[in-house]
Amino acid sequence: EIIVFPDPFTPNQDGFNDYANFVVPDSIFDEVDVTIFNITGNKIREISFDQDSHLRWDGRSDDGDPSPPGVYLYVVDLRNETLIKGTITLMR
Repeated sequence: EIIVFPDPFTPNQDGFNDYANFVVPDSIFDEVDVTIFNITGNKIREISFDQDSHLRWDGRSDDGDPSPPGVYLYVVDLRNETLIKGTITLMR
C-alpha cells in the first residue's frame, strides 16, 4: 500500500504540511520514483528517496522554482512500471 499525505499540502516553511509525503513499503523504497506533472501534463519534478530516506515533494520544480498553487498529478513507478497514480493539491 502506498500512502500520500497531506492533501492539500502547504509548502510555506511554517513547519506544518510543508511536504507531500509518499509512503511506500520498505522492501521497494529505494527502487521507487515519483513524477509530478501539472494539470496540463507537463513534467514538473522527479523524486527519488533522499538522504533522510524520504520520498517527498517540497512544492518546487526540478529547476528549484516554487510551483504555483493548484492540483498536480503524481505517478509512482517501480522499475518503470506504474504502481499508483493520483492527484495532490498544493496551496500557498
